[in-house]
Amino acid sequence: MYCHLHKNQGPKKVEVWKLETDDKGDKNQGSAKSDQFLQQCRIKAPLIRICANLAHQCRVSGPTTLKIKNCHSFGVQKQLQAPLRKEDRGEGFLYVYEVDGNKGFVKIRYTPRSINERHDEWSFHCNRLTKPIYPPVFNVNTAVPNAASVEKLWYAKLTHRNTRIYCSGCLELHIEWFEVPPSEVIAVIEKWSKWMRPHPCQTNPVDPSNIWALRPEEEQKSKDIGRFMKGIAQLLPDRQRLENLRTGKHKSIFAPPPSPARKSSQPGILLDPNDKLEEEQLPGYSPEDFYPVKIGDVFQSRYQVAGKLAFGGHSTVWLCRDLEQHAYVTLKVYERDPSHARREKDVYKHLRNVESSHTGSMLVRRAMDDFQISSAGYAHSYQCFVHPPLAMSLCELRTRTIDGVLPEDLLKSTLIHLLLALDFLHTEAKIVHTSMIFLILIVKPRTLLEFPIDPISDIQEDNVLLSVEDESILVDFEEAESSSPGPRKVVGDRVIYSSRDLGMPKVHGRPILSDFSEARFSSSLGKQWEDVQPFVYRAPEVILRMPWNEKIDIWNIGALAWDLFEKKRLFYVRDSYRNVSDSHHLAGMIAIMGAPPKEMLRNSDYAMKFFDSDGNWIGTAEIPSISMEKLEDNLRDTEQSLFLCFMRKMLQWQPEGRASAKELLADPWLKST
Repeated sequence: MYCHLHKNQGPKKVEVWKLETDDKGDKNQGSAKSDQFLQQCRIKAPLIRICANLAHQCRVSGPTTLKIKNCHSFGVQKQLQAPLRKEDRGEGFLYVYEVDGNKGFVKIRYTPRSINERHDEWSFHCNRLTKPIYPPVFNVNTAVPNAASVEKLWYAKLTHRNTRIYCSGCLELHIEWFEVPPSEVIAVIEKWSKWMRPHPCQTNPVDPSNIWALRPEEEQKSKDIGRFMKGIAQLLPDRQRLENLRTGKHKSIFAPPPSPARKSSQPGILLDPNDKLEEEQLPGYSPEDFYPVKIGDVFQSRYQVAGKLAFGGHSTVWLCRDLEQHAYVTLKVYERDPSHARREKDVYKHLRNVESSHTGSMLVRRAMDDFQISSAGYAHSYQCFVHPPLAMSLCELRTRTIDGVLPEDLLKSTLIHLLLALDFLHTEAKIVHTSMIFLILIVKPRTLLEFPIDPISDIQEDNVLLSVEDESILVDFEEAESSSPGPRKVVGDRVIYSSRDLGMPKVHGRPILSDFSEARFSSSLGKQWEDVQPFVYRAPEVILRMPWNEKIDIWNIGALAWDLFEKKRLFYVRDSYRNVSDSHHLAGMIAIMGAPPKEMLRNSDYAMKFFDSDGNWIGTAEIPSISMEKLEDNLRDTEQSLFLCFMRKMLQWQPEGRASAKELLADPWLKST
């Protein structure tokens, strides 16, 4: 449905008009001032676009041509010459985001508060996840002077793209949306922010207490608005830099200079060199396998190590200060030449090239940077990844609850986030995570290791981490490590540090699906079996050594959901001697799901160790007398039935019997409140 000037035009004419509006928007600066505003009404789902306030004069010339004269430069000129009032003079942060289901439209605003805080308010109020466009990471930004005035200037510049949208989430009309490509809106923000940074305004001598105005030289320039706009355009970065800004690979052109590196902390408590500490306890540990990171080290002339967060079966993880972006990041340093690092690097590269508006794309951890470092003498190389910092894991969150399990409403929220991430990986990125929860062992500080570590079986929800919404926990971490260094041991020129916990945040962030060191591309999966997944979360086809696909992730998340919500394990994978036992694992599956289909067993040579030719159980372990109904102890009646129905959609013998992530998101139990 269109405005009165266009409703009688044919579809081709309307499309020509729309294209010319976009194409000529920047070519007609300084043209005649428009004397009317047109409204264009079109329905967009799931958000509804009510009208676009187009600052154009549209006139029909001939039977087939629509000529459009743009006048937004005059709107900019009017805004420039308007007095800068007191309420417009505060510092603020500029941000842009989009939402799933409304591709091609962006929301542009400024806020004097934290961008994260404002972003969460909008997400909560409208019940929609937002995807940041500028700045790419909400906690990496620099305050801009006179931010409200900058906002008015870019509104004047983009007024011909302004769109009002009716939101079905909050049942309100949103007016700050624009139909504009991300690269263009970033260009507008960057150039006007850079122009405002040297303070082109001064106190008005007539009313110095309340109103400011343009400096005389700037006011003179603005009288020739065409030339003035060309000068503003010269403030733009080049095309590649704009793309880097859009994807988060480069700092803003008006960011302050890099911070100087800080001096490293004084030595903490020195432990006995003969005692094994942290990664030294890993089976097969060799000092040459791990790069000797030291607190205070600076990598790439940019990332300074503030402290040790954790260690894993193949890596160590450190909190660092990004001296250029003035922000905290996480540095993951892999052991020398592991296949895990190469695989993870390939996945991150692939994810960077996936253009998607899927909400789940924001719930998958990305690499902000990656590089390699070499040992002394360049004998070995070590792959490094830089990530946005994350806070506590689901395991830590669960253990802090009263009963040691997640409440039902928190479990539902967590599963929705993980299923969204999984749906994005499966349908758009075409990636199988394979070991969604425990790709590497993350051993927290002061863990007592009473038996040899199994890197993928004994830690549970530690690889789903919550995003950082309260940055004070990072500041406190760095200050604590500086003022009261943690225990460490020194062996030659190598220092082994004890990891330090992050504090309890005031606000918990969203669950983020992390670590892709065992991920596989769907296109690479063939008819051959490959040993993947943590022991306790292995799908039946993985145990039976059969080819598998993305449905092993669905099994994985089903087993995880149970462990997050229930006090008793669903499956036990070890015998009485604590050895991994496929027989015990399969026996537990039979107790929960019944006997496997015979056609499935006929396709597995390995199954003959546990089943006879008729599909009867011959394994060494006894089938336990259990069921999900007997083990489930948190819900009653209808709620329990709905929950168990949800579980059975994931826990199926055959992959084709399991629901997809998208189907699970529509499940009645998951959607119930």
